[in-house]
Amino acid sequence: MAEPLKNVYTRTYIERLEVELIASGADFAIGDFCGAAMAKGWHELELRERTTRLRECLNEFLPDDYLQALPIILKAAKTFGGFEGLFFPEYVEAYGQDFWEESMEALEILTTYSSAEFAIRPFLEKDPEGGVEQMLSWSLHSNEHVRRLASEGIRPRLPWASQLKYFKENPHPILTILENLKEDESLYVRKSVANNLNDISKDHPLLALKKAKEWLKGDHPHTRWIIKHGLRTLLKAGKPEALKIFGYGERNSFEAEPFDLLQKHLSVGEELSFDFTLDVAKEGLFRFEYAIHFLKKNGCFTKKVFKITERELEIGTYEIDKTHSFKKINTRVFYEGLHFVEPIVNGVSLGRRPFFLWLNKPEYMIYMLLTVKNTIYTGMTTDINRRFQEHLGGGKGAKYTSANAPKELVFLEGAKNRSEALKKEAALKKLSRSKKEAISFLKYLE
Repeated sequence: MAEPLKNVYTRTYIERLEVELIASGADFAIGDFCGAAMAKGWHELELRERTTRLRECLNEFLPDDYLQALPIILKAAKTFGGFEGLFFPEYVEAYGQDFWEESMEALEILTTYSSAEFAIRPFLEKDPEGGVEQMLSWSLHSNEHVRRLASEGIRPRLPWASQLKYFKENPHPILTILENLKEDESLYVRKSVANNLNDISKDHPLLALKKAKEWLKGDHPHTRWIIKHGLRTLLKAGKPEALKIFGYGERNSFEAEPFDLLQKHLSVGEELSFDFTLDVAKEGLFRFEYAIHFLKKNGCFTKKVFKITERELEIGTYEIDKTHSFKKINTRVFYEGLHFVEPIVNGVSLGRRPFFLWLNKPEYMIYMLLTVKNTIYTGMTTDINRRFQEHLGGGKGAKYTSANAPKELVFLEGAKNRSEALKKEAALKKLSRSKKEAISFLKYLE
């Protein structure tokens, strides 16, 4: 398990901060700042809460006059870079609202050490026109960190920040800023510009597409990269207008063989493997993606699209294969139950197929299969992947599935031992067809 980010704020870190503040002109006794910062409840605080605690301590131990405290902040901040130094810009955000010019100068400096993308937002909300003027000036700055702030700070949908409603409703001022950055030499800046354009595309897709077409006329490689990443939400959604901009083949340029998923279940920590076959009738550029429909806590599904590759293909038949890892990550919580995988070619879905994700794989499983004759077969096994293949093969499968080939898994449930599995299997077999359908996956299948 990765170390929580909040743990960057160690006692050693805060003691070093204390020393730097005193060396920069702060007037307090050594140990007082650290003691206040790490007072009761510190270990329960999350990352942003710890950042806020440090900002509050700055306010407590520095001069009450903001303009007297600011030089101390700017001097001490030089040796505290990265996300862990965000408490310095947060200080400006919290206490500098009435000192626009001094605060803008401070954020311009502080963003070169850490980042002021969050701190600038209340200023933009308070004075949108003044904020745009400042961002336009920063977009021409010689320092890439300041230029990035010009884009990142005014993103209408910046993650982990409140949305900028004014600019979300009217993104035209943002585009005037991005105009100065669309050919920026810094990848750091270009990523922000692309993310900003992507934000705009979610609320104003036609405007984003129009601007993309205008920018592409310049035929600059940096601009093309920005547009490709900036329209990713529209591309993943399969919007024809976005796909057309980049020359992806149309729907009639290929045929896909029926997609099936032989892997019916897996556990967290394992990989899902799948493949599909494409018959290309007209050469061109092809974009291959897939979606995982993750089960949510409330029983609904959330769809996330992942890119496989894109390439120029000539007329012919191609097999595309992919694996998706379900290893534990901090940014996603897995829930046990039904999930789906859905291959996508040039925005066109090839159909979604179900699979079952276990948090802890049981010793026995009870299952129901929908057959090609639209009947339902019920059974039990220790491995549904193996058993499904046996049913398909006919030899080691059940007598019933030899004459009624299985089409899809429509129910799966765990049992802790054979005795429990036999009881659950018997109970399922006694249910009427309508009751079996009611508890099955059938309602989710296409």
